[in-house]
Amino acid sequence: MKEQIPELTAEQRTRARIAYWVTFAALLLFAGGGGYLVALESRPARAARPIEGRIEHVDFIKHDDGHGNVSVRPIVIYSYSVGEVRYTTDRIGSLGHPLQARDSVEIRRRYQAGQPVTAYVVPLDPGSAFLVQDHDWKAYSFLFVPLAGALGLAAYWPASGLKG
Repeated sequence: MKEQIPELTAEQRTRARIAYWVTFAALLLFAGGGGYLVALESRPARAARPIEGRIEHVDFIKHDDGHGNVSVRPIVIYSYSVGEVRYTTDRIGSLGHPLQARDSVEIRRRYQAGQPVTAYVVPLDPGSAFLVQDHDWKAYSFLFVPLAGALGLAAYWPASGLKG
């Protein structure tokens, strides 16, 4: 025998509608915050201008974590000039995260000492340059997960039994 779900009172239906739409609004608010994080993440790349540089040195530094685990971190040092000033840096990605051991093979293939390279410089901070636009996918998840939840709630509204 199928169990009957009791009918909601008018007051319960009103509270359920309010909770439904407050949750919807909160998800949209979180998605807006995620959109802000995505925009913040892409700001260095949008403001940067390409400039010619030269790879000065490529090295791989061994790092021991003290527990017997040894990893190799790639280091790429390059220089570029803005106006009459010469700058040298090792920043590869636009977000400034250090490179990981898994990047070593790509670094060996892509960069060699003496090679010309295009660096991207932020005009207001010429000492801040990078070679590659990074993406932090966590920022995108803060946008798309709540947005998907809000769209799911909006799509479920007609079947929710709370409409009218």
